[in-house]
Amino acid sequence: MKHNFLLTTLLIFVTHITVAQETSVTSKVTAVEVYRSMARETRTASASIKEGYTEILLSGVSTSLNDLSLQVSVQGEAELQQASVRSNYLTPEGQSVLDTREVGLRDSILTLDHEMRWLVEERALINGEMTLINELLKVSNSKENYTPEELNSLADIYRQRHTDLRRRLFDVSLREEKANLKKTAYQNQLNALGHKNNTPVKEIILAFYAAKNETIKIECNYLITAASWVPTYDIHAENTSSPLNLIYKARISQSTGFDWQDVAVSVSTTNPGINNNRPLMSPKYIDYVTYAVQPDFSGVATNMMQVNVLNNEVLYSDTPVALDIDPEEADMQVEFTVKGKHSIVGFGKEYICTLNSIDLTAHYKYHVVPKLDPTAFLIARITDYGKYNLLRGEANIFFSDTYVGQVDFNPHVVADSMMISLGRDERIVVKRIRTGNKTSKKIVPDQLRDSYTWETVVKNNKTVPIEIEILDQVPISRRKEIMVKLTDKGNATYTPEFGKLLWTKKIKPNDSAQVEFSYTVEYPDKKTVKEY
Repeated sequence: MKHNFLLTTLLIFVTHITVAQETSVTSKVTAVEVYRSMARETRTASASIKEGYTEILLSGVSTSLNDLSLQVSVQGEAELQQASVRSNYLTPEGQSVLDTREVGLRDSILTLDHEMRWLVEERALINGEMTLINELLKVSNSKENYTPEELNSLADIYRQRHTDLRRRLFDVSLREEKANLKKTAYQNQLNALGHKNNTPVKEIILAFYAAKNETIKIECNYLITAASWVPTYDIHAENTSSPLNLIYKARISQSTGFDWQDVAVSVSTTNPGINNNRPLMSPKYIDYVTYAVQPDFSGVATNMMQVNVLNNEVLYSDTPVALDIDPEEADMQVEFTVKGKHSIVGFGKEYICTLNSIDLTAHYKYHVVPKLDPTAFLIARITDYGKYNLLRGEANIFFSDTYVGQVDFNPHVVADSMMISLGRDERIVVKRIRTGNKTSKKIVPDQLRDSYTWETVVKNNKTVPIEIEILDQVPISRRKEIMVKLTDKGNATYTPEFGKLLWTKKIKPNDSAQVEFSYTVEYPDKKTVKEY
């Protein structure tokens, strides 16, 4: 009896599993958390569950869903037995994952395609009829002894029929031209909306067992790979005595094929796709470095090696490899909640939203490097910025409500302050000249000495006084037989390891300032030296 009871219970269980029908339920993405290289969607739905076993189907999910990341939570007494994901390559008749605008455009293009196909057939019919008339005319021409009345009648028939057929051909051409113009306009508009296909999509299947009929609420969370965001900034400066206003923005894009309509949006610097395996150390060996240079007959340096020729000797230097993500940002895990609800299209078009607006205390100073560019740049020096968790990105600069340009905004600097370039000021004129002639003197039989003197003049054509940094340099020798000596630094602050000379000058309106420095270079006779 006990075995029979167990068998009966098992049969009832299997029967329930077998007869469980899939019930398609409408679901909606209500919130997204966008990471630097992917995003987490939150999809919600309500479903009516009957007593026993029920399978709920949530369709219209992007194919970029990471199946292993699916998490499901349920509000109700029904027990979630299983959650799985499958792909659907067929769209049911009468249903579409496309929005109504795209459906309308595609239907219009299809209608025009059918019309244009019929115009081709209509043109073929007209041309066939004209050919038939010409053939009949040839037969008629073989007949002799036409009376004048018969000739006139034949000519009238030919002229009238051909006129009618050619008019119809002309009408077909006009209709083809109009159809082509309409199709081009519809196609351009469709391209502006983005290219989407009805298939494939992914579906989430949830199996429930309930002791009674009830309505439950379902929330699914999962990762999608077709989304990302990058930081961007707007920097506004009213004048050189006011704080900087920095507007922190996120440029979000997603290519899931489905629009996010009225969703709660947050962005995060977290990287869920990072490798979570602990690092394993293996032995490392040290040996002599051996270089093998392959000839490059194209004149372009190959591989990851730069080859420089200096004094007939070959020097090798490895080219640094650029990182996709700033190493300083790898340790940061910051999340921003964007206010309000947002709609972001699903075909890769960027959506820009504001994360924060910050007033930064700034010290303004002009900066010029006359050796490289004879233009003065207005620099804002920021010190208290670390607490805002800023990331590297592009910044649009506005000064006195005028767009100045775009700069690279990099808060990950080793120095105790961050400098932001606010653009050029053409009212400050800078001129750098070499005074005197180059002199090469023999100081010993096998040694030459060259002398250099550089002078820089800065003229302030503004109506207000300015403070300006003037940066210059002397070359640094990498060989003991080449000696560089700074003979006159001109009251500059000198940094020997970089060869840097820095002056800070305050210049009154319509006044000027001048700086000067000198140095010598000693090197072996019969050699040529050059700055690199």
